[in-house]
Amino acid sequence: MRMNRDTLYSSAVFDLDAGPVTLTLPDPGRRYMMLQILDEDHYTHANVYAPAHHVLHRDAIGTRYVAALVRTMADPRDSEDLARARALQDAIRVEQPGGPGKFEIPDWDAESLAKVRAALECRAPAGLRCGGRWRLHAGASCGAQALAPAVGSRARAR
Repeated sequence: MRMNRDTLYSSAVFDLDAGPVTLTLPDPGRRYMMLQILDEDHYTHANVYAPAHHVLHRDAIGTRYVAALVRTMADPRDSEDLARARALQDAIRVEQPGGPGKFEIPDWDAESLAKVRAALECRAPAGLRCGGRWRLHAGASCGAQALAPAVGSRARAR
């Protein structure tokens, strides 16, 4: 996966143990602006289109940390349009009265991770693994799509 040339990205990770987070997106007019909420397990909980006011609670998300990703469309050939899109990014508001919390990376068991990754790689459909990279096509099965990210950063779509 790669980022789009015509999309500006804003992102943040929040510790919901510190309390709820309120995200407010400005009114972008006719411009595409969307907030995606992802939990620690990479599940998308919401796609919210601007203008919006969205509150994140630990009990609803289910994990301590949550990621917020905002995509804002912009014309990369037009410096004035880029400036307007960046102004929208600057207008995104975040409130967490109990925050900001902490980001504590777990002490992962690298040996167990390697065993699980190897087991998943063995289950990959024939032809999926090629030259150290996962290659998925638009018609890839659900199983193949689930395996590719599970084995790590080598995953990419084509």
